[in-house]
Amino acid sequence: MNITRPHRLFPLLLILTVGIISTNLTGVYADQSLRDDLLERSNIAAAALDREDIMKLTGTEADIGTLPYDATKRRMTRIKDAATGASFAYLFGKHGDDIIFLVDNEPPESEDYSPPGQVYTDATQENYIAFETGIPYVEGPLKDDWGVWVTGLVPIHDLKTGKVMAVFGLDIAAEYWKKELWSRQNVPLFIMGFGIAFLLLFFRHQDKHRSLRAVIRDLKMRILQLGKKYGEDIGEL
Repeated sequence: MNITRPHRLFPLLLILTVGIISTNLTGVYADQSLRDDLLERSNIAAAALDREDIMKLTGTEADIGTLPYDATKRRMTRIKDAATGASFAYLFGKHGDDIIFLVDNEPPESEDYSPPGQVYTDATQENYIAFETGIPYVEGPLKDDWGVWVTGLVPIHDLKTGKVMAVFGLDIAAEYWKKELWSRQNVPLFIMGFGIAFLLLFFRHQDKHRSLRAVIRDLKMRILQLGKKYGEDIGEL
């Protein structure tokens, strides 16, 4: 089967080009859609937190065992368990020039546990800016000591002053994120593959049909030649 002929190569290249462009556009749209969904879920989760309890957190190990800390930690655990694909839920605080953990969802015996007051050494510039602007956002994929994450971050405002007293974070593993993106890009890839396969089968059918017509045409010629020969032989008799 020869697919290098212009009338065959053009539709194949057209389907391939349209398929690649559609897949890329679908990927961009899917990524933005996932970010919008993560931001919405993070906002909903942050709205369910008790501001009064958060205001009482000091960001030190003295918080451990207190009612506000324990209540907030239980909420973090419930949020993480309820959020599809989430690995961590936590609150950041800001002490001086450091971004610190106030509380997370992990039990103390977990190797991923962050005690209150632990400095988050992988803080980004956007993490600091969130304490100034108070604007929710999504960042990542970014690597830290725990892995690679796409994170929804929502500032928590002081009920009296309106200032940002903490930032809620919800981590989604980058691997999970990639799988979600891939699952949404499958449709244009499947359509492209189906279109190319259909054309290849069509071209193969054409070649077989042409070969069959050639065989029939050759057979007719042979029959005519034999008929002519036998006719001449009979005429000589």
